[in-house]
Amino acid sequence: MAGQIARMQREPCGSRPEKGKGSNAPPNSKDGSATGRKKTRPGGKPGRRKDRSGSVNEAGLRYGPEAVVIDIDVMPPEVEGLSADEYEIISERVCCKLATVPVRHAVIRYHYRKVRLKRTGVLISPPAREGVFGNSCIDVSFVADMLVDRLARHLPPCRQHQRLAESGITISRRAMSDWANRAITLLEPTCEAQLRSVPGAMSSSWTRRRCGPDANPAVRAG
Repeated sequence: MAGQIARMQREPCGSRPEKGKGSNAPPNSKDGSATGRKKTRPGGKPGRRKDRSGSVNEAGLRYGPEAVVIDIDVMPPEVEGLSADEYEIISERVCCKLATVPVRHAVIRYHYRKVRLKRTGVLISPPAREGVFGNSCIDVSFVADMLVDRLARHLPPCRQHQRLAESGITISRRAMSDWANRAITLLEPTCEAQLRSVPGAMSSSWTRRRCGPDANPAVRAG
């Protein structure tokens, strides 16, 4: 018995390690390739390249056929009230935004129509809709619902990411975290104004450090 215990202590993983078992890779190879070199991304960082082959717009928004898509036609305001015989559509630019509808997440596609007035020959196009984060691929409704799920319903970003995947939409968790942080930053002035309007709210040390007249900018940003 003592001899068996001593042999087991010398060989904690068994007499033959399973690592590399059944592999024909050379002894100096770490990834099974003939040269033994690891695949690296630009900049020397290990890992694989990000695949954006399924993107449907320049913002990197990807969705499958099972996703809900809502099409909205956006016409120049100059053609409102004109009949279809007075202008012709010469081109179209599609911009996709991720939004939240009462049932589930949906992709709203804005079709920006560029038209030419037949009477004057002038080319006109509608202005682009201003997003909450500039040229981001998300709508303000999605940002608001994401913050409500995270802060009020205690739904972490990983669960929201899974719910989007079930709807056929692919969004990275890091992007969702960045959107949430940027949205919280936009709401800070509203929060500070509400704290100042409540009697006695400035008496707490936390409120004075963030909203008082001598507030540290570094603390306010954090």
